[in-house]
Amino acid sequence: MAEENIHKQEFSIRDLLTRSVTLYPARAQVIRDLNEITLKPGANEITIYGLTPTADESSIKVDGKGSATITDMMVELMPNRENFKDVYLSDSDDEDANDSDNDDFESDTESELTKALKEESNQNDDALKKAREDKASASSRLAILENYGRSLEKDRPEDLEACVLAYGKERRKTFQDDFNSEANIKALEFERTKIQKKQAKVLCATMKEKVKAAKEKAKKLEKKRHAHQEKLDAKRRLKDERIQFWPRKVYRVVLSLDTNSDMTPASSRRGSIDSLAKPMSEESSSPCQISLSVSYITSGACWAPRYDVSLDTLNSSGLIIYRAEFYNTTSETWKDAKVILSTSQTSFQGLGEPIPFLLPWHIRLNKDFGKDADGTSGALVSTYEMEHKQKAQMAVSNKASEPRNALFGLGNNDGVSIQPRTQAPQAYGQHYPQPYQQALQQPSHAMPQMRMAMQQAPQGDHGGLFGQPSLANHGGPFGRPSPANHGGLFGQPSLARTAPDAARRARQDLVEESYDFSAQDLEAEYDKGNAETIIPDLPTLATQESTWSESGLTATYDIPGLRTIAPSNTTRRQKIASITLKDIHLSYLIVPKLRAAAFLKARFRNTSAIPLLKGPAGLTLDGSFLGNTNLPRCSAGESFNLSLGVDPSVNVTYSKPVVKRNQTGVFNKEGSGVYTRTCTVTNTKSNRALEGVVLDQIPVSEDERLKVGVLQPSGLRNEGDVAKSGVGIAALGKSTEKWGRATAVLKKGGEVCWDVKIEPGRGVKLVLEYEARFPSTDMVVGV
Repeated sequence: MAEENIHKQEFSIRDLLTRSVTLYPARAQVIRDLNEITLKPGANEITIYGLTPTADESSIKVDGKGSATITDMMVELMPNRENFKDVYLSDSDDEDANDSDNDDFESDTESELTKALKEESNQNDDALKKAREDKASASSRLAILENYGRSLEKDRPEDLEACVLAYGKERRKTFQDDFNSEANIKALEFERTKIQKKQAKVLCATMKEKVKAAKEKAKKLEKKRHAHQEKLDAKRRLKDERIQFWPRKVYRVVLSLDTNSDMTPASSRRGSIDSLAKPMSEESSSPCQISLSVSYITSGACWAPRYDVSLDTLNSSGLIIYRAEFYNTTSETWKDAKVILSTSQTSFQGLGEPIPFLLPWHIRLNKDFGKDADGTSGALVSTYEMEHKQKAQMAVSNKASEPRNALFGLGNNDGVSIQPRTQAPQAYGQHYPQPYQQALQQPSHAMPQMRMAMQQAPQGDHGGLFGQPSLANHGGPFGRPSPANHGGLFGQPSLARTAPDAARRARQDLVEESYDFSAQDLEAEYDKGNAETIIPDLPTLATQESTWSESGLTATYDIPGLRTIAPSNTTRRQKIASITLKDIHLSYLIVPKLRAAAFLKARFRNTSAIPLLKGPAGLTLDGSFLGNTNLPRCSAGESFNLSLGVDPSVNVTYSKPVVKRNQTGVFNKEGSGVYTRTCTVTNTKSNRALEGVVLDQIPVSEDERLKVGVLQPSGLRNEGDVAKSGVGIAALGKSTEKWGRATAVLKKGGEVCWDVKIEPGRGVKLVLEYEARFPSTDMVVGV
């Protein structure tokens, strides 16, 4: 069919609805729907563009409903042709930047007092001006009268007496006017001075108010600028994060459909022919509507368990809050999706790997070997075995995915100069946060956490939960050891924390020691106020839990409601269940030969029907947070041990070994040595007895001429022998009669095990004495 006769439609993955997201411990399955697609009669082509590059190409599948047939399907990884600026319309960084700056200062409105003083000053000025005018007028009239009086001396008038009387009268009147105006001027000038002083006071107060108002306004402006800067920083952070998850390459799915063909229904996978429903009648030529669903597997999302364990040693009970942490580092945002958590460890890769088989292993003798060569090494490992392991390692290395920095980030044509602040890791599995990377490298069957705990004391500086090194090597979350030197919280450098949430994961393993006071003591201390002033307790906030179901070896947890999961380096938490622990058994393990400390252990039983996966846990003991530890995998109904570190309330001392040498015999002289080791354990607790195991050992002879035997505790001759042992020690003012008990057992390999129970405020002294006999011509050496 001609290319121009094919009706083509293209849909972005962002336009597709997200039906569900099923998160697995190492990957996720996404199902997206595309509804109400209108097809024209004949051949149609639908392109779904923009699938995340972390998708598994072989897992992409398309199903649907409607009157059409899928005749072909093509999946292609191609460069992303979308532009970052077009998808994320960047807001102007300067918008609203000067909104607050455009606000002018409030107009200087004059107060009523200022207006009154100004009006009074104006009136004073007018009155003073008039008084000065009166003064000038009077002065001028006096001058005129003076000139008139002088003129009378020259030209005497006939009525001189009348003129003199008139002059005198007018002169007195004018002088009075001049005198009055002068006094008025002085009074007005004094009043003017008073007005000016008042104005100066008012002006000073006004200036102070203006300065204060200016400061307040400056503070408001600064606050607005700070808030605006925070908005800009948040926008930049969001932009940087979007850039980090912007795909350089995307998958494109091209479907060819025919509305008129009548083909046999088959699989809807790529390259197959699939009938969505009954084919349309050939007579029909009207458009039809179909719906498609796209499902695929991506390695860019997963989930992991996280626990909060609270223990009450007084009541031997506890509570486990089971949470799930999940995240999305793909290029897609799953909006309003049903989120399901699954414990399935199914790997969707490697189904085509050949099953290994054994070849005959031939060996022969060869006389030509070096002087220091081991003559038995040829039968240890076969050549075929070594070649198979090398090929497996090469296959794993060649199977590495394309580097993440080649799949994510901005290209040269995106027109954005900002680059991601953090360099992406190099592989799909490495772009997870660090705990998830560790989870991917763990086998599906978790090794028991407390293995070898009863055989030897721990070595190394791993943080215990009482402030001392812990019994088991918990290290980092998900079972991998953490570095011994952890970075501090206030500027100290951290090691190997390249994941975004490594700071949250790598909390300090060394925690503070327990305090002597309890939460009840603090409550009693602060509860001394009047009852009327105490605010009543509010009800505890409820946390939404997930519903779970189990099928075979897999358990699934349905998160209630719909969730939107955007690509981000931040993990999200969801509570799965609350598990109540009853009858917790607390015991101690003491290996004083290696460490004079009592390690506390707790044994739990999973009484719920929910299996617990291996994962990190925050531990709270008797109301005090101690630190982080690691829970082993535990199925429903099974028990597991948890190391709680060193308990400082149990004092352990171990004396320096003492040897007493002797030599016997006349003809066949025989040397001997009696060795003594002493351990003292004191229970300083006042409300709980101590139960546990104390381990020590005697050397095991590899020569029949060297004989080693236990002298004390007496009765330990052969493996499995049991004897009572120990001397009670009591604190001041207490009796030693009921100190407890101690039973010694001789085990395989020369191990001596004391099963002890020490009452509160008491202790026990355990003595191990053994003798070694050997020919006097020889000496005892360690192997």
